[in-house]
Amino acid sequence: MKQLFLFLAVGLASCATHDPAPLLPSLALPIQGDTWNLTQQTVVATDHLSRVATTVTTTPPPGAYSIHFDAKGMYHVFTGGARQDDYYAYDGKIITLLGAIGASATRELTISSVTAAQLVTVEHGEDNTATYQSTSTFTR
Repeated sequence: MKQLFLFLAVGLASCATHDPAPLLPSLALPIQGDTWNLTQQTVVATDHLSRVATTVTTTPPPGAYSIHFDAKGMYHVFTGGARQDDYYAYDGKIITLLGAIGASATRELTISSVTAAQLVTVEHGEDNTATYQSTSTFTR
């Protein structure tokens, strides 16, 4: 369970650094502003060989993971007291996280819903053994 939570925590912070184009003000909302706190994450892992899917839903403790999108195109990830800053781009439907710790892959979070209080994103990933779909719910 802890490993699946780390899938998002490490993943969000594992991107190649480069400077994105400036955000258009009309596209900057509604994700900018307050800090978004991860309240639930569901990961579906499908084994490459057996094609068996395993679903795990976690509810991290308050403050364990949060992300802030500022108006200058920077995101700030907070994980248990640690902080990571880097660039993001937002086209109104997909949040692209650029640069950070670890692997050199850009992360794309597709917004499935967003309100003033809640952001739900879907992310796809893959490793040597399985494919993953992670659905994360954030509140502010």
